[in-house]
Amino acid sequence: MVWFIGFIVVFIILGIIGSKADESNSSSSSNSYQPNYSNSNSSRSQASENISKALVSLGLELVKLNVKPHLIMQNGSVLWTSETLQERDRSYLDGRVFEVCISFPGESYPMFVYYENEIYYDLCVHGGSPWEFQDKLKCQTPDDYRTEVSVALAIHAALFIGILKEKVFDVQNCSFTHNRMHTNTIAWISRFNQWYPLQDTGTGEYLRYTIDDINSGRTDIRRYLAINEVSPS
Repeated sequence: MVWFIGFIVVFIILGIIGSKADESNSSSSSNSYQPNYSNSNSSRSQASENISKALVSLGLELVKLNVKPHLIMQNGSVLWTSETLQERDRSYLDGRVFEVCISFPGESYPMFVYYENEIYYDLCVHGGSPWEFQDKLKCQTPDDYRTEVSVALAIHAALFIGILKEKVFDVQNCSFTHNRMHTNTIAWISRFNQWYPLQDTGTGEYLRYTIDDINSGRTDIRRYLAINEVSPS
């Protein structure tokens, strides 16, 4: 099911790019040619409908996995932030997130997706047995779960960032690494007016000192972000 959604995403983005190219060609043509606006509107309408269908399918897959994506980052820039995270209090610190590194063919830098799953986190913290993983996460093994999550998040990134950049990402041939727990803490950085997944440098006051140093400009935030590889565990 999840790979099928990936195919849908590719065709959606190709359709969006194609419809925009058609509009651009129509606009740049000679005055003797009258662009077919009804076809352009139809293409946009169809693309919008396809996006809605893909979002529904992807949403159902993420709900089944109990996955809540919060951030997508590439080369130190946050490209997407969930509405849930945007609405949280700025003093909120979340060290329960998991990091997934996704490398798409042709991209100079990997994308990093950060998500929450309270059930998976609790199982990891308390050393859940294989039976508990199978019962609570509805998967055969923890490795199976991490693979399913990574694929779903690769599709999530390909859809949202693909539309943002008007670019097709090769979901079928991407590679991914699901990191361990306690590698990152999501924190609000007022200097950039954005949430960031800081690599864990400690807890409590030490982390707040790090945030203060970033906000004051005394240290470069990129020192605490995953750029080329997963965050150290």
